[in-house]
Amino acid sequence: MAEWADINDAQLIWADAAEMEPALLQHLLDVSQELCEAYAPTLAVDAPVPARYKQAVVQQARETWSNAQRDGDVLGFDGDYAVRVRPLADSVKSLLRPNRAVPSFGVVVEEES
Repeated sequence: MAEWADINDAQLIWADAAEMEPALLQHLLDVSQELCEAYAPTLAVDAPVPARYKQAVVQQARETWSNAQRDGDVLGFDGDYAVRVRPLADSVKSLLRPNRAVPSFGVVVEEES
């Protein structure tokens, strides 16, 4: 699995990432990438990773981290962490599968040859 976002990417995008233990941050990025890969369109072999895919992984890592904090309704406390089971964040989904413009009813769209 080619890494879509690394610790440096996370620290540029997510301010709290700079204060995190590197092993924990890497774990969050790994988990987030697995979730994002399952949802995103597959990249071609050797294709560059789009910037929006990097952003999506970091945003999902932040969502996963936020969901693990001890406040509100959570499942399974284990030491300092608890995890809420939730799907990908809507903002992450839109980064991985952006909405495409759809022609209005009655508009003829010519396909390219």
